[in-house]
Amino acid sequence: MMIRASFFEAPAPAPTFARFAHSPQLLRSAVAAPPAQSAPVQVMVTGSDPVSGVARLQEHDGSFALDDKLLALLRNTKSNLTLRTLKDSIPSSLRSAGIRGDAAERVWATALAAAYMLVVLRDRRSVWEGLWEKARQYACRETQTASFMFNQLVQEASELLRK
Repeated sequence: MMIRASFFEAPAPAPTFARFAHSPQLLRSAVAAPPAQSAPVQVMVTGSDPVSGVARLQEHDGSFALDDKLLALLRNTKSNLTLRTLKDSIPSSLRSAGIRGDAAERVWATALAAAYMLVVLRDRRSVWEGLWEKARQYACRETQTASFMFNQLVQEASELLRK
């Protein structure tokens, strides 16, 4: 077995116990020592940073899903929200623009997530600007409109979160 310290260096020889033969004490410690165990890693799922929560929900294309995970995030601002309420609140402007079904839900969910950033995380704008821009680009691509429609959707979503 060959171990490489880095990609550009020559391979290092595999460790052997022959190197320890000159020192029985080193040999005993190398053989008898149990593998070092690291402390368990704790991952905070609840109560973690809200910006991280938004980032975890954003898809690679910039969209968000209108699902229970987004609902849980939005309930931090308004506890009486339900998934049915969010789906029923999809603006008619999306439907009139010819966006229906899952596409309308994703664009609306993206606007809701952006509104959450704007309303709840307003003091941390420099941290979430990249998430916002990716969401805006997705919504503009999906609706085939300029960003004014996205801004209008975010405004409507913000009103829903503040009610």
